[in-house]
Amino acid sequence: MNRLFLAFATIAFSAVPAFAGDGKLLTPFGMAISAGGGSGGFTSSTMTDLTDPAGMWGARLTFGTRAVVGFDATYLGGLQAIDALGLDVDAMLLSTAVQGDVRFNFLRPFSHSPLQPFLFIGAAWKHYDVTNANVNLSSVGDADALFEMPMGGGFFYTVERFIIDIRGSYNPAWNADLVRSAEEGSGMATWTANLQLGYEF
Repeated sequence: MNRLFLAFATIAFSAVPAFAGDGKLLTPFGMAISAGGGSGGFTSSTMTDLTDPAGMWGARLTFGTRAVVGFDATYLGGLQAIDALGLDVDAMLLSTAVQGDVRFNFLRPFSHSPLQPFLFIGAAWKHYDVTNANVNLSSVGDADALFEMPMGGGFFYTVERFIIDIRGSYNPAWNADLVRSAEEGSGMATWTANLQLGYEF
């Protein structure tokens, strides 16, 4: 029995690198780095009345591109116009976020398809700054830091080792003080849609 178990274990573990990474990557679970941009905005009427959609940019390090469960470490920045009574007409809202997500790959490592759909959920710290505002007599604060819980899904496509990562998310937020009338969770919640290009290694 012990010999049978040892033989099975040897076959199983020796097959993992060839099955998950095809012998081409540095690790059997796969890693990737990517950068790109997209768009985003608030979901509540309170904030959409004050702001335009944001232009976004970011970079991401992914662990587990060839595994069932992976992890994303992401930086995201955004810039959008903000308009409120008593606020400088040239004011802009700058956002900076650091985010960590657990991702669930639907097909890995059970398929060698270059197209990989996935879902993710995580946590993020985001900071907002109102810039270009020489005058701010409005109900909008000058800055705010809050906690988000991003959740969403997307597609990960590989061509040789080059990758295309397309994803969207909904991000409820807590501890928000930028606009005091905004409710916890949904008041400062945002949506994002991003496309990033990168390299798998």
